[in-house]
Parts: sequence; C-alpha cells; structure tokens
Amino acid sequence: MSAGPYMVESWEAGQSITYVANPMWWGTPPASDTVVTRFIGQDAQAQALQNGEIQAMDPQPSPDLLAQLEAIGDSISFEPQDQFTYEHWDFNFDGPFADPALREAFALCIPRQQMIDSLIAPLNPEAEVLNARFVFPFEPQYQEVVEASYADQSEQDIEAAAAILAENGAEGTELRLGHNANPRRAQEAALIVEACGPNGAGFDVQDIGNEDFFEAEGELATGAFDVAQFAWAGSALKSGSSSTFQTDGGNNNGNYSNPEVDELIAQLNAETDTDAQTQLVIDIETILWEDLATIPGFAFPGVVATAADAQGVEYNPSQAGLTWNANEWVRTAQ
Repeated sequence: MSAGPYMVESWEAGQSITYVANPMWWGTPPASDTVVTRFIGQDAQAQALQNGEIQAMDPQPSPDLLAQLEAIGDSISFEPQDQFTYEHWDFNFDGPFADPALREAFALCIPRQQMIDSLIAPLNPEAEVLNARFVFPFEPQYQEVVEASYADQSEQDIEAAAAILAENGAEGTELRLGHNANPRRAQEAALIVEACGPNGAGFDVQDIGNEDFFEAEGELATGAFDVAQFAWAGSALKSGSSSTFQTDGGNNNGNYSNPEVDELIAQLNAETDTDAQTQLVIDIETILWEDLATIPGFAFPGVVATAADAQGVEYNPSQAGLTWNANEWVRTAQ
C-alpha cells in the first residue's frame, strides 16, 4: 500500500526497488509510470551513470568522484552545492569518554582543517570548519551563533592533547573509532589515526569502520564504540536536531545528558520567532561546547548528477534527498 503517487511493485534484496504509479493516488498522476532505485556502491555509481544503467545519483561527494564525473563529459550534468548535512564525531558517554579530559584531548587532536583542505575544499573551495550543530555556514545566523557560543575548544593542538593525556595518566587509552566504511570516511579515519594515535596525541586509535556499523546489531546501535564518525542529515527546521542531544533521545547514540539542554531544546521546539530561536540555539550550542558533547566537522557538499535524458530532477539540500520530487521525473527521447 502507499499514501503517495508511487507504490512498491517489487524488491530485490541488495539490488533494487521498483516503484509504479499508485492507481489510488488522488493527486496529479506522476510523470513516469515506473521509477527504479538501484543499490550501487559509491565507487561504481559514476560508471553506472555513464553506462546508462542509472539516470540520476546523489552520492557523498569526494575529490575522486568529482574527477570521475568531470571525465564523463557533456553526456551528464552535475554541480556541487550546499546541504543541511554535517559530519561529526559523537562520544560514547558510557565508556572512557565519560571523562571530560579524554573528550578534550580528542577535540584538540582531531584534524578538522586538514580534512577540509584535502577532502572537502576540492568540492567546495569556500568550505570551512563547522563550529555549530544547529546552524550551517550558508545560513545568515551562523556567524552570530558561532561568535557567541564557540571559544576555540577544538582548534587542533596535538601537543596540548598529548599533555592532557599525560597529566591524567591516560596515554595509550583505547579509542574505537567507528564509521561506515565509505571511501571518504576511511580517509578521515586515517587522518585521525595519524593525528590522535601513538605518533600524535597518544591514543590507541582502533579504526573499526565497517559496512555494518549502522545496522541493528552494529556498533552504533549496540554502543560498541568510543567515538562514532558519521553525519546527520536535516533541514532548516531547528527542531530536527532535538533527539540527538536530549536525554534518552532517539538519535542520542552516545547517551549524552544535560537537564539544561533538555529544557532549552523543549523551548526551541515551541518557539516560532526566528530571533528567539537564534538566542536559544546560542544557549544550547554554548553548553554543547562546554560539555564537548559532540564535535562537528564540516557541512557536506551535496551533488546530484543526471544523464542528459533525465528531466525534472532537482537538487534538495534537506534530508528529503534526491527522490523528493520523483513524481516529476521523466526520461526524454534522445
């Protein structure tokens, strides 16, 4: 069954889902009778687009992917753009990183700027380190929020991080760095191992990235991590981040808890005045930085690439993603 313009016709596990027009849909009929979603590894998507196996894609961009798309030429179109998604590192508050000293040491060794320079700037030359969680650099209130809430808590200083570990007798503390194993996150993890590991700050960094990290029995859900490296996809609605930082929130994988943050988020969720929202975001961000609840990294550059015969595919910077207007997609004769 379906409440939208399409309904599922068939599903091949790990391969594809086929949607067909819903005969009970009361609105405007979709432009195409059938839409197929294919599951293809990120490293093979550009080739699939070039070969005509797919007509649209929105993978996580990387310099390698951008080079692949550029090499295809005029038979496709694409353009990197901003989106409401950001990379971050969440601590597990039920393990060693309940100790604020260890969180501070990690915040000081993580090479956020290096990640921007090597992995993000080739896609977005104006990219900058993200110093907030509820607002993005392309939003007008971003500078106001950061200037009022951020106090250089995670500017990289490997020597200071090493000193904190030494002062607390914590050299060699195991740090299980969890992530899903896509190419860019593997590169991020390698940079963290170099900066925060034995030859850097002094953690024993274990890269436990794997394809099952997000699964029901994976490390994120079971708490078998010390720092989780992944991204949140959202929108301009500030209430969308609530459950990430509220006590027992559905997205609060690290079990962070602060009653003052809970109260401020409850106020934010009920506030409709944008100026009042900004002040509440400042108050929340200030505490999140004081607690080092999570470390934001960078806003994702987004990219939608389409074949020449794909019409109606439009970029959406929110978590609605590529298929938000799939009912308007159509293939034209070439």
